Amino acid sequence: LIFLIFFRFLFTNSLLKGHENLHLFIISLQVFFIKLGYIFFIKGLKGLQNLLYIFLSVLLHILLLHHLLLHRLILLVQLCNILVIYFFFIIQGFIFFHTFFLEILQFFFGFVIQIVKRTFLLPLLLLQYLLVYLIMLNINLL
Repeated sequence: LIFLIFFRFLFTNSLLKGHENLHLFIISLQVFFIKLGYIFFIKGLKGLQNLLYIFLSVLLHILLLHHLLLHRLILLVQLCNILVIYFFFIIQGFIFFHTFFLEILQFFFGFVIQIVKRTFLLPLLLLQYLLVYLIMLNINLL
């Protein structure tokens, strides 16, 4: 996903130069870490791996904000990206804590919690994929 987004714009869009390529690469890395979060969530890896993923994503987001402010490139499209990414972090955090509490409840209630987990979290995962699509759509508008 990183290389698909980054190299597409690096070689096909002649309007992008220098720092804009870096800006795009940082967004591509963010999408990569979002996907990495799906892997952690779906495969059931918890604890330090999830915290590391969240830390790296926030770090990349700070780099993106610093880069945008440094080069005065804050346009409507880039602000949309920032808002979408913030919304993404809120959903990601909600899923993280929701699964944490469900696992505590599952110790006591078992099978019922499994059904709730599958029916409730599926729409959130679909919403996250929609947000990734919006990020990539905004990149196309650059």
